[in-house]
Amino acid sequence: MSTFTEKLVCLSRTGHVFAYLLAHRWNGNSPPKLYTQLPNLGVGDQLFLHDLAVSKSVRGNKVGSQLVAHLIEAAKSIGIREIQLVSVQNSQAFWRTQGFVATEKSICDEYGEDAVLMKRRLTAQNGSPLR
Repeated sequence: MSTFTEKLVCLSRTGHVFAYLLAHRWNGNSPPKLYTQLPNLGVGDQLFLHDLAVSKSVRGNKVGSQLVAHLIEAAKSIGIREIQLVSVQNSQAFWRTQGFVATEKSICDEYGEDAVLMKRRLTAQNGSPLR
């Protein structure tokens, strides 16, 4: 297993960042609490996708989907079995198109009223679940 602890991917043009994605290793059924120090990020067979942001200037060009696809391939390459995220600001429809499904798990209020924990199980090239 790789020593992957976190992944930050930025897309830029002429020195201006127009999109980024931040994810880190995780090992739990609940998302990390906000405003607290994270435990050892080098441990876990899951990733928590903490943030994805895309500038209005490039929206509609599938930049967010490309960043997510890149993260999924990187995660598979090191044996990550699941990616979790908290959908906020009415973004569930986008995440569903990326293969994430909502869970019934309750999460802390700090994420906001409309926040929903979502997960995506990763599979190997042959379609079998990663272990």
